[in-house]
Amino acid sequence: MAIKSSGSLSFADIRNEFGGSTPASLGNYYRGGSLVPNGPTENNNIPTSGAIRFSDFYGASKVFNTTFTGNFIIMDLRVELVNRGWNQSSPVRAYFAPGTIVRSYSPDSAALDISGSFPNGIKVVIDGATIAGCGGFGGNGAGFDAYGNNRAGTAGGRGGPAIRCGTSVSIENLGWILGGGGGGGGGAATCVGVSVDKSNYTVYMSGGGGGGGMDWVQSSYGTSGTTPSSNGYRGGNGGYGNNANPGSGGQGGLYNNVRAGSGGSGGSWGAPGVDGGDPTGSSAVVPRTFAGAGGSAILGNNYITWISYGTRLGAIE
Repeated sequence: MAIKSSGSLSFADIRNEFGGSTPASLGNYYRGGSLVPNGPTENNNIPTSGAIRFSDFYGASKVFNTTFTGNFIIMDLRVELVNRGWNQSSPVRAYFAPGTIVRSYSPDSAALDISGSFPNGIKVVIDGATIAGCGGFGGNGAGFDAYGNNRAGTAGGRGGPAIRCGTSVSIENLGWILGGGGGGGGGAATCVGVSVDKSNYTVYMSGGGGGGGMDWVQSSYGTSGTTPSSNGYRGGNGGYGNNANPGSGGQGGLYNNVRAGSGGSGGSWGAPGVDGGDPTGSSAVVPRTFAGAGGSAILGNNYITWISYGTRLGAIE
């Protein structure tokens, strides 16, 4: 709780906020010293040296209050706080203002990492802000090489986590904590024998690519499988995922009434994608692939004291 902003002040008011021994001296309470943190704007009137007065302490606070606005990519919160002037000792209140976005571009990295030492505690307030994990990439469709040999597709990628915690923290979520959507799987490939004018040959159809999972900017789509340049009918690529929709799966290659498997669509926030599809009108020659898992909203939930849950999409682990 901050010191009052008007009226008479005493050493007791200052000592109750910042600590310290008795008898007290104002010289022990310079900003940036061992007792008074340098970072909070409430403390800007307290000098770092020289003349110091009781009135310099109006509204001062031991808590390091800092506000985040704008857009951030893969934030290590402790590093960011130190860069903002935190003395690595004072209690911390990190406030993410409305409209602030913290996102990740990698499923291996959380958008917001809260770890390391906070000796006197930390509270995080997500007030109309969004913490969003990375969307998983779409899987590639199955197909054939130039000689008609089977070429396997690839599975959809998993979504990334929104928040990873490795230290005790209180979180008041009045916004959105979103695990990335999983990528869709690639479609199966097929081929059929054709006889025309006593000539026998094989027609190849490749599977469609999977769609990317939901991502704050854009997740990668899966490509269709390949086919021989002659007698080949390629499927379509999957679609990008973004913050409005997951990517759609590409259709499988089509010949007459036979279609290769379509790619699966990407997953919504924190949800798995859809597995790739099987052919229609024929059986799979090169199998479909599975979708990626949805990203976790929270990793390290055992470290968190929740003041308010808000919107959390994805596993809480």
